[in-house]
Amino acid sequence: PARTHHCSICSRCILKMDHHCPWLNNCVGHFNHRYFFSFCLFMTMACIYCSISAKDMFLDAYNAIEVSLHELLLWSEGEAVPGAGLIYISFSHQVESSYQTPPPAFTRQERMVHKSLVYLWVLTSSVAVALGGLTLWHAMLISRGETSVERHINRKERKRLRLKGKVFRNPYHRGKINNWKIFFGVEKQSDWLTRVLLPSGHLPHGDGLTWDCPSHRSNTMAI
Repeated sequence: PARTHHCSICSRCILKMDHHCPWLNNCVGHFNHRYFFSFCLFMTMACIYCSISAKDMFLDAYNAIEVSLHELLLWSEGEAVPGAGLIYISFSHQVESSYQTPPPAFTRQERMVHKSLVYLWVLTSSVAVALGGLTLWHAMLISRGETSVERHINRKERKRLRLKGKVFRNPYHRGKINNWKIFFGVEKQSDWLTRVLLPSGHLPHGDGLTWDCPSHRSNTMAI
């Protein structure tokens, strides 16, 4: 069928195949493309929310780690730590010294919390950037009525027809708004809430075997 491609990893043909996702260990196609995009979108939004809301906590935890490392460095070099209240002579002099080791600035549990906060903030920020780029890429493809596979095919077709003085038009492009409605299965205004923002198990538009093309594009090159 049109828009169907064979996946060498899954060893089967996928309706409206977009790509094979190694993270899902499955192909993204006609029946799960909407779920894949929604997952990427909401995960990106959640990571951005966590990164922004936890910014102050991250800075406090990072500064606390810096303080602990600075104190450890001073002790390893034989220098007095400010505020320790020591009677202290530098290790560089061969004179016996009498000193008392001050308690650490933070307990072990507090240090673990600080490291965990820094790790989580870096993780959520990194995921937000990486997954955000992937989400924007798929949003652009959806707006154009293309899949990742068709993107490469259409680009080659545009170059081939350009050499012949012709213009390639995607036969499955129905306009940006209509492309999004078809992708999410939106049929009425309330569907933007019940089918997009809220979890929904409705089937995608069409059966994936046949695709209706706009009448004014009946003479264009099909994928």
